[in-house]
Amino acid sequence: MPSNEEKTVSFPADGKGKKGSKGQKPQKYGKSIGWFFGMAILILICITFVLPTTMFSSNNGRIVFGKYDGKDIALDYDSYFYYQAQNVADYYAQQYGGTVPADAWMSIYYIAFQNAAVFEAISELADQAKIQPSQEAISETIVASGYWNDENGLFDAERYQAATDAEKASITNYARMMVPFQMVTADVYGAQVSEAETEFVASLSSNTRDFEYYMIDNDDYGDAEAITYAKNNPAPFAVAELSLLSYATPEEASEVLARLDAGETDFATESATSIDNYAEVQGAMGPVPKYHLDAILAYEEEGTSDALFSSEVGTIAGPFQTDAGYSLFRLESAPTVPDFTSETTLASIKDYIDANDNAILISYIGNIAREVYEEAKVDFDAAGENHNLTMYSVLSAAENPSNSELILSMNYSDYMGYLAAAIAADPEYSEKLFSAEDNEVLEPVLASNSTYIVARPVESTPASEYMITLVKDMYGSSSGQFSLNDLENSILMSDKFEDNFLATYLQTMTVSSTASAE
Repeated sequence: MPSNEEKTVSFPADGKGKKGSKGQKPQKYGKSIGWFFGMAILILICITFVLPTTMFSSNNGRIVFGKYDGKDIALDYDSYFYYQAQNVADYYAQQYGGTVPADAWMSIYYIAFQNAAVFEAISELADQAKIQPSQEAISETIVASGYWNDENGLFDAERYQAATDAEKASITNYARMMVPFQMVTADVYGAQVSEAETEFVASLSSNTRDFEYYMIDNDDYGDAEAITYAKNNPAPFAVAELSLLSYATPEEASEVLARLDAGETDFATESATSIDNYAEVQGAMGPVPKYHLDAILAYEEEGTSDALFSSEVGTIAGPFQTDAGYSLFRLESAPTVPDFTSETTLASIKDYIDANDNAILISYIGNIAREVYEEAKVDFDAAGENHNLTMYSVLSAAENPSNSELILSMNYSDYMGYLAAAIAADPEYSEKLFSAEDNEVLEPVLASNSTYIVARPVESTPASEYMITLVKDMYGSSSGQFSLNDLENSILMSDKFEDNFLATYLQTMTVSSTASAE
């Protein structure tokens, strides 16, 4: 078994050529498709997935998606952008069993585009610093790429010697381009953090406040109003017993349907072959509200659930596309109107109103929130008791207008998450919370599309020494990554960066589709 010690290999100092054979599958380091700094360096060219050619067919093999500092960020063959797109597509293919979902391609190209912009900007910094990679650094990078590794992840000199000249030249040229980039990012990542800087970051979490709040949501919608709503609009709440079988393909589901129609098998027997969660109970779904069936059949034409509910008992229908695959349904009982006064049905009605008539819900609970607010200004505890509300406490939260991960903000201490959500939706609300007097009740705000909160700051307790120490340790260990993230964000937010991705992508795909049709 060859290893680094057994063979001595000299790498070419220069070379030109395109990427050669892909017959040898490379050793890969990681599978992250996050931003550029989360990806291995030379893995970018060690890919197996081939991009579709439709993107290039009508553009002479070159598409410009934007610019950085006046330089085109173009999807050329054998460009950095191109290899990035291949690498991300390869990751998607691995996650989806060897194929890439059609709706994933725009994300793939956009990630590659932004990574290419970051690469261009950092390469420019390397040029300004006049970084000249040594031959030793290039050789080490080629070995580290894993392109010629054996099955044990070790560099195989024999595989390298057997490679074509064009392949060697391509890898060498790519390594020559990548080393300056790697040197710049290593310097940014490895910058030392001073004790004073660490203390300053920790001090941002030392000035904290405590809060209390009530949450008013669809559970607080009136029972009488919910019953009236359902009686005036009964169709969505009709309930019928159903059974279900699901399969991976429509062909497989159709074959089972044919056997069921011919009397060759039955639902209980075929449930052993079903892939949904009802297989263990012979396919029995139990009582299913009409609106729930509508959601299950969302991929099908409108009216599909109506047809099923109005069919004869015992009818088997499908296959229909569902989240479980391709499903067959059997109607086990005629639809009936449920008891609208039952606790379970009332909860379902309120959920339905929340999802389908949200304006009605928001208006109703908004009025309750206003009542709670007026009462809470007089007696906060009594307001909660009068409306049967639970009071939630948030301890030691620091103001965090920049949403930094290094500040002990609401995200760390609001275990319900609604006060944090309200702040995220309205930064001005955060200012009001942290500038208000203790026990001053703030006006109701929407924390989500179906939840109001009424909150107040209370007498604060300082953050514990343990939490402050945690921030210091976190900053010390993560400052390098934060620095890289800041650099990347500054590049993508810079005036030098021109992002024309969306319009270019949509135009390119339209042209490509037209050309393919012709």
